[in-house]
Amino acid sequence: MLLVAAEDSLTLLDAGGAETRQDSARAGFIDEMAEGPVTDILAKRVSPLRRLLDLVAAEMCAQDVALRDAKDRLLCHGHLRLLTTKDGHQVSLLGLRPLSGRKGDFRRLVKHLRSDPSLCPRARRWRRLPPA
Repeated sequence: MLLVAAEDSLTLLDAGGAETRQDSARAGFIDEMAEGPVTDILAKRVSPLRRLLDLVAAEMCAQDVALRDAKDRLLCHGHLRLLTTKDGHQVSLLGLRPLSGRKGDFRRLVKHLRSDPSLCPRARRWRRLPPA
């Protein structure tokens, strides 16, 4: 799981691609955080004695994407996040959603991308994304 704190909101991303957002919230001790869906999930997994601290500060850019095959057929929609630290390290997070009737194509695409991470475009090959 990855917890992203941006301004006055929290977004929790899990390994399965699910995203949960909570507005008007800041990380801290779970018992002191505003009530909401992110706090509810974290309360089940984090001891109330632990405080959530910033581990990395990064600039985040985000963009909706659509992946197409060689025949320009739409395979799936997604959301790309690019996190860049002050020292230039980057992490790209790509969440994909299958289209109705294209789930077989979607499964093959995901299997293909997972088989060799070098198949995924490197961050420098993406055009500069506007801030989210």
